[in-house]
Formats: sequence, structure tokens, C-alpha cells
Amino acid sequence: MAENHLLRAARREAQELYDELVKIPAFEKWRAAMRVVEIYEAEAKSEPKKPKPGADRSVVNVSVHGVSATGTAAAIAHTTNVPNSVQIQNAGIEFLRQIGRRAKSKEIADAVREKGIEIRGSDYVATVAAHMSNAKAIVDNVRGEGYGLREWTKPNGATH
Repeated sequence: MAENHLLRAARREAQELYDELVKIPAFEKWRAAMRVVEIYEAEAKSEPKKPKPGADRSVVNVSVHGVSATGTAAAIAHTTNVPNSVQIQNAGIEFLRQIGRRAKSKEIADAVREKGIEIRGSDYVATVAAHMSNAKAIVDNVRGEGYGLREWTKPNGATH
């Protein structure tokens, strides 16, 4: 079914607004803060894990886009125990930012594996592709070109 002109116009407007938002440093801070909220929400739903005997108890400070966490390395590791899907998406997004271009599913999946992130499922490439496709607010997929960051897509659909 062909898209009607109202839907195309709404998508174009949404993309233009997104393009303006990513230019604002506070928006990136908000996105980082929302990731921290997701981490703590996931932690609240799970039973706390006790640190292993002999675990490093030195105090560390972690800061991402101005959002900080301070505590023992074990406590910080526990709070970063985010859902597997979010770990995969974050690693894929980080990989795209590092290479600065679109990438095919296999390339992203291999980069995620290299980071040591568990990829569940019989086909790791398909699993990563599914998780990346669910990150629609940040990632898009152009047939034949691969996944890229939405901030790279201009309102007319062209990529950088």
C-alpha cells in the first residue's frame, strides 16, 4: 500500500524535528539520563546480586554525558546489568558512531560479539538485526545500505 501524502509529510516533519533536537546538547544528556533510568528500572525489577568474595571494593566514578554514578566497581557493574536487547542496541549504536557510516547487519553483529556481549538465538546476525530494528528512535535501516544513525539521514531521505 502506498503512503499517503499526509503520512509522508508527518514523517518529514518528525525527521526535521529530530534533526534539530540532536543538535542540542541537552537532548543528548536527556537520552543518556533516560538510559540510566532504564538501568535502574531493570535493576529494581531483578533481585540484587551479592558481590563475589574478593571482588574489587574500590570506589569508582562513571560519567556519561554528564550523568554520573559513584560506588564500588561491583555496584556499578550491577547497575549496568541492563537488558540484553539494550546492550546489543547500545553496542551497535556505538559501533556506528565509531565507523561514521552505515553498516550491514553482519558487520554490526560481529562488532557486538567482539565486545563480549551475549547474543541469544540460533542466528546471531538475525538477532542483532532484530534488536537494531527496534531502536527506531536512533537507528534506521536503508535497504541495500544497512543500518545508520537517524541523525545522518536528511529530511529528503538522503544520507550523508
